[in-house]
Amino acid sequence: MQASSVSRISEEHLFTSNDWQYTFDNSFARRFAENTLEEFDSLWELKAPAKCCTCCSSILFSSRSVDLSELATTGKDCQLCNLISGAAKPPNGETSNGRVIRSGSALTIDHNGHRRRILRLCSNLGSSEESDIEAQIGLPVLPAAGNHLRFTLIRDWLQRCDGFHSCNKHKAAKLPTRLLYVGDPKSLDYDSGFLKLVPTKKIGDQKYIALSHCWGDVKQGEVPPYCTTRENIEQREKGWKRTDLPLTFQHAVEVVRGLDVKYL
Repeated sequence: MQASSVSRISEEHLFTSNDWQYTFDNSFARRFAENTLEEFDSLWELKAPAKCCTCCSSILFSSRSVDLSELATTGKDCQLCNLISGAAKPPNGETSNGRVIRSGSALTIDHNGHRRRILRLCSNLGSSEESDIEAQIGLPVLPAAGNHLRFTLIRDWLQRCDGFHSCNKHKAAKLPTRLLYVGDPKSLDYDSGFLKLVPTKKIGDQKYIALSHCWGDVKQGEVPPYCTTRENIEQREKGWKRTDLPLTFQHAVEVVRGLDVKYL
């Protein structure tokens, strides 16, 4: 099984209705994969292909349903049957019965008329002749945190949302009094260790990202050293080191830069 990968999803008992239809859109996925082909394919090479037996092949590549008891037997010698059998077990660990059948880009288990999705299928790009048209083009594993490909994917998601969804259509909000300038990696004078506090009245309307976080256990009257105060605000508007911030804030700065945004 070289063109598809199966991975566990945590849906357990989120849905009790039998009417859910699991659809997918390969137009975005295909465009993204084609634009990042070398990096995209490299993630597929991280997982060694597994050979399908007759039992799991009948589920993945035909409309046949297979009883869990049969999967439990073939799973002793087949890696994929063992995976499917394990995913079909109820989260409470109780013994289950039912039949596993493929539905589009997912594997589901039907138990007394109640169908539950247990695994998703994803396919590498492949050619139109090789690709499974009913499987979502995707990745067997996400790129590592901080990886260029992960930020590319997130930026594409955001651009698609901004262009085609209505969730970001709202009235313009008033900018905060100050924003943190994280720098522009494309600039010739860019310094990854440099940050600067900027009054928004000097920069006008700018796109920024807000970080929601917990301040931690701060005693009453105590001011954490990373806070801006009347005593240090003048210096911070001139600039200071990124390493002066806690790791949570440093990581936030890296994410903002990775999303091609200049202000936090």
